[in-house]
Amino acid sequence: MPEPVEDDSRKAIAPRLVALVVAATLPALMAFPADARPAILRVALAAGLVILLFTLIGRLLGSFRTDDPNGFERALQPPAAPVRLDASLSQLRDEIRHSRASQRYFEKVLWPRLRTLASRRGLAADDQPPPRPVGWMKRRGPSITDLNQLVDHLEKRE
Repeated sequence: MPEPVEDDSRKAIAPRLVALVVAATLPALMAFPADARPAILRVALAAGLVILLFTLIGRLLGSFRTDDPNGFERALQPPAAPVRLDASLSQLRDEIRHSRASQRYFEKVLWPRLRTLASRRGLAADDQPPPRPVGWMKRRGPSITDLNQLVDHLEKRE
């Protein structure tokens, strides 16, 4: 379900009202006599509390208004269909994953399959797999980028 769009201007009303109350209170404290100052402060504090309570109640009611379905409404909706992958796609995904982890697996399993696919499509494929990585990563298979370039090369007609 789409999330409700929150209006930024509604969020800014409460701080503006509090600023207005403070801006009205400070001159009133200076203008009125000292014996009226406690009453002015009480009125300003009451106005601030009213603004705070209205803000909190509005947020509480807003959280109740969300379009989240309750348990009864969810029971009326059909369950989501499970996603099924074709067996060949899941097998190809596993082969790529294992080929990334092991150069030997790439040379013995995935490379012969790629050559077979290329020959079925009438494309020329090298007899030897791409060179092994050097250094400390020589046991790992080719990277995803290398596999992508290899498949792109096999797809091009010569």
